Amino acid sequence: MSANTRSLSSSKNTQSASRIWALWLLLGLGCATVMSLAPVSALLNLFHDDSFFYMVIARNHADGLGYSFDGLNQTNGFHLLWLWLLSVVGSVIALTGEQGIRIVVMLQNLLSIGAALIYVRLLAHAQVKTLFLILFYFAYLFLCTFADIGQESALFGFLFAVLINTVIPILSPVSVTSRSANQSLVVSLPSRMRFILVGVVSALIVLSRLDAFFILGGVALALWILGQKKMAYILVVGVALGIAATMSFNYTHFGHIYSVSSWLKSGFDLEKLRQIFIPGLCLRVLVVLGLLLAALLNYRSITQLKGEISLLPRSLILAKFETLPWPFILTLSALLAYSAYFLVLFLEVSALGSWYFNQALGFALFLYALSTVRLSPPNLDSSTTSNGQNASQSALSSVWASTPLCGALVLGALLWIFKFGWAHSSDPTKEMGQWLAANTPADAVIFQRDGAGAVSYFASRHIINGDGLVNNMPYQAMLRSGKLCLYLQEQKVQYLVTNVFINQAGLIEDFIYLWTKGVDAIPLTRVSPTKALFASPSAPTYRVFTVADAVTACQ
Repeated sequence: MSANTRSLSSSKNTQSASRIWALWLLLGLGCATVMSLAPVSALLNLFHDDSFFYMVIARNHADGLGYSFDGLNQTNGFHLLWLWLLSVVGSVIALTGEQGIRIVVMLQNLLSIGAALIYVRLLAHAQVKTLFLILFYFAYLFLCTFADIGQESALFGFLFAVLINTVIPILSPVSVTSRSANQSLVVSLPSRMRFILVGVVSALIVLSRLDAFFILGGVALALWILGQKKMAYILVVGVALGIAATMSFNYTHFGHIYSVSSWLKSGFDLEKLRQIFIPGLCLRVLVVLGLLLAALLNYRSITQLKGEISLLPRSLILAKFETLPWPFILTLSALLAYSAYFLVLFLEVSALGSWYFNQALGFALFLYALSTVRLSPPNLDSSTTSNGQNASQSALSSVWASTPLCGALVLGALLWIFKFGWAHSSDPTKEMGQWLAANTPADAVIFQRDGAGAVSYFASRHIINGDGLVNNMPYQAMLRSGKLCLYLQEQKVQYLVTNVFINQAGLIEDFIYLWTKGVDAIPLTRVSPTKALFASPSAPTYRVFTVADAVTACQ
């Protein structure tokens, strides 16, 4: 073959690859655009109330009110990077009303598409079959983009995909030879820039969600076991820098190194910390460690097979570890992960955190798709069996291996339909917020026991969040000491929003519960529903009262 012929062939391959990547991008953007243009009543079903904490704080920060949810008190009850990103967006385009909701939806969609494309690129480089690429791509989008909106999960997922894209190629200590069928498999030796990128990205991941250091710990341990100790150490250093930056920010702006939400959730109480660690965070570490270790070992085996290269000597235990049936193990692990996720979603096992764990599920899907390469390697020796037998085995393996990905896609689609609900026409938090915006003064101070995120977003009023997650430290101290009435008086609260049940006597029962052990519930009001100024039609437990009518005990 002449040089001109080889050059022409290479050019055609490049053009073909470009068209394929353009198609992937257009498919993702099409899904993102359709979703962002959907009815807001449907989109609201995908938002957690905590999502609006970020949007309201970002809006206030962009308006020059500092890091404040209620516009009166400063708070650090948020993860930094997502809030900063929304603040930048909010300084250009106001995060208000339907416009703000659609902007956040589109931003999260773009981040999830970016993560999905990174994973698809890695799978394509490993010569994973097109069927697996399609199944993975849409399963990832439905699970990680169409399931939860407004939280930091999509940003975390994108940064984690960048980290994995940086880490995986280091497992091939020499370049893949020209015998590889796919020249894009060629990877360079680990460079100083690659190490720097790992450190920077791991620090950014911690800034996007502080407790991500548990998952990153699983990644570092997997790298260390595989002999990539320098990379593991750099990853740990990046995590330490992210934690130090978070603590420095808290101390500089608020005078303490921890956040108000962390204090409220644990209060440095050992029993509460144990509940957070088990089963939630430890499960994340173990699942990620096992899945990543399996996939990295499998990837190393793939690159060795395709390039016919000789890797560094391995111990006997590690060699036997690589021969285990990883597709089956990864399938089982992914199923366990899904079980945990749906327990979180439907039974509200708060130790896991649903909007956080679905990113680990997306990563599990990627690792499983990567593991399927081992089932039918491209350099399979045809001398041992007939071509017909090889084709039959390959087809059977493809059907068997695609089953979990098909299941993931179906479950993701069902979850999306369940939560998205195009037919939904009303939302009680939106109704309450819009009533407050139309019927209270612009400078009105309102106290809401819980679920204040969406109400505050639509009301654009000074709404104090009663559960304290995005409040100030003095509020926590007064609440713990039983001085809630004094706090309401100091803040000049005029209205009270309740969102709880009615007791047998026909009275509103409203209490504030602190998560920290040893603090009793503080009664807020026992008042007749007939004194409500407004009750949301779609969920009448959302009511608004004047403080004079509702909080009689404080007078």
